[in-house]
Amino acid sequence: MFSLNDSLLLLGRTNGFSLFNSNSRKFDSLTYASQNIPEAKFAYRFFKDETDTIWAVAENGLYKIIVGGSGSGGSSSGRSSSVSGNPRWSIGRCQSSTLDRLILLDAFADGDGIFWLATNGEGLYRWDRKMNSFRQFNIADGFPSDVLYRIEADKYNNLWISSDYGLVRFNRKTFSINTYTTVNGISHNEFNRTSSFKRKDGQLYFGGIDGVNAFDPGDFMTDTVTLNAPLRVISFNQFVSSQNKLVNKTSELLTSSNIVLAPNDPFFTLEFRLLDFEKDEGHRYTYKIEGVDKDWNYINENSIRISGLPHGKFTLRIKAQDREGAWSKSELNILLLVLKPFYLEWWFIALIAVLFGAVVYFVIKFRTTQLAADKSKLEKTVSERTIQLKRALTEQAGLLAEKDVLIKEIHHRVKNNLQVISGLLELQAKNLIDDTAKEALREGRDRVRSIALIHQNLYQFENLSSIELRRFVNDLCRQVEGVYKKKDEITMNIGVPVLYLDIDSAVPLGLIMNELLSNSFKYAFNDGAAGEITLEIHRVTEGRYVLTYSDNGPGLPADFELSRATTLGIHLINDLSRQVGGSVKYEYKNGASFIINFTDRNLRKHQD
Repeated sequence: MFSLNDSLLLLGRTNGFSLFNSNSRKFDSLTYASQNIPEAKFAYRFFKDETDTIWAVAENGLYKIIVGGSGSGGSSSGRSSSVSGNPRWSIGRCQSSTLDRLILLDAFADGDGIFWLATNGEGLYRWDRKMNSFRQFNIADGFPSDVLYRIEADKYNNLWISSDYGLVRFNRKTFSINTYTTVNGISHNEFNRTSSFKRKDGQLYFGGIDGVNAFDPGDFMTDTVTLNAPLRVISFNQFVSSQNKLVNKTSELLTSSNIVLAPNDPFFTLEFRLLDFEKDEGHRYTYKIEGVDKDWNYINENSIRISGLPHGKFTLRIKAQDREGAWSKSELNILLLVLKPFYLEWWFIALIAVLFGAVVYFVIKFRTTQLAADKSKLEKTVSERTIQLKRALTEQAGLLAEKDVLIKEIHHRVKNNLQVISGLLELQAKNLIDDTAKEALREGRDRVRSIALIHQNLYQFENLSSIELRRFVNDLCRQVEGVYKKKDEITMNIGVPVLYLDIDSAVPLGLIMNELLSNSFKYAFNDGAAGEITLEIHRVTEGRYVLTYSDNGPGLPADFELSRATTLGIHLINDLSRQVGGSVKYEYKNGASFIINFTDRNLRKHQD
């Protein structure tokens, strides 16, 4: 309980806090400043800091009583409960990673703004709120236990702290510690968790299992505890692997203060004792191997067994504490030397490195010799296969040369035969009287000459599978010009890039151009006027081409339609265009104009 005024009491509960109004005899719970604040568990004590702010100690943290208005923490004004009728009281909580993990049992705020926190299992904490720094005091510093219950302060800068093993006097300035147990006159070494009281005259009361202990702190001003009892080694036994037994080496340790362990020595045991014959019971010890242990190891026995140390130099430190919590000024410092195993010595590592280098050298040398032999064998095999390949290539080249000669001879003979046919048609035409028959034979002769021209281009050049289109078109135009004897009157505009076209496409295309040129020479320029013919071929995409042909003659009749044409020439143009995977389109643009789209053999095969 904590009295706010004559009528209001703050009450710490198992869960949360309450206000009690003694006038109205009503209770009310205090609200929290935020919904995120956890509810207080086991609120043990209320206290004021140097600014008269009210704090509450609970197991799960420090809670601050937040008061609204202008009233102080202990005034009756600024309260916020229905008990007081003025809702201005609320609860806040300290947020700290250190505080959040502690289980608090009590707290005290001194005049310097320092909070002292008694914990369940963590000893005493000093919290400097301004610097937000913490310092811990526990068994290692002389406390008889880390379970501390209640804190009461005297006017001599001392904190009197009850625990589960004795009453502790702790000086806030020097941090010195004195412990009082049943030997010093208290009723029992274990105290109650929430039982203490400080009277206005400074008299202190602590409730324990066997009654209440009351005393005046001033009576203990001259009481100082100094423990000058020596700490000594009693025995030292080391298991020696070379002898396979436990060997007593106490005399060696007392003489040299050193312990030397061979790499295979598994452990040693050390026995020691605090020579405090007046208080020979309840001694506690702690030890630490510097370089191995980070913290002190606390034990109730006066012996230790050490094993599993790494190689190197270490220091074994041992301290003793009497049953009242005082530490002996005497401390054991023993040098530990754990020898390296032979396989970690520099000479062994150097030997292994040399052996490894020798092995690597001989392996590389053996492998190099083996690779050289394999290389020689492989070179011999490659040489033999190269000779065989050259012979085969020579034979293949001869066969290919013979094949080329044969194909050229075939094209030459086909061209000669076509010329013979052309000559026969010309002779036959001379013997005819009918002009129509003569004209038909002459047209057939021209078509045969066009095909012969293709075979002539094939056997005259190295490439036997395709025709160089620009040369072929120029030759075809000159050939048709020569037939109709109108070279000076007709202007030929030929725009064909360097293209190579397969013979299966070149023959129909040559016949189409032959028909177009013949029609222009026969029908477009009969009136003797100068004429102009334009022939262009362009590649649209890979395998696709367009042939554009036009003249400046009168053109075909106005009602002319390609699909209804009856002449043999137009029929040939339509049929041959389809043969090369294309189509023909006619339009009049200051003369007859034909646009023929066609493809090469490879694209037609993929489309099929």
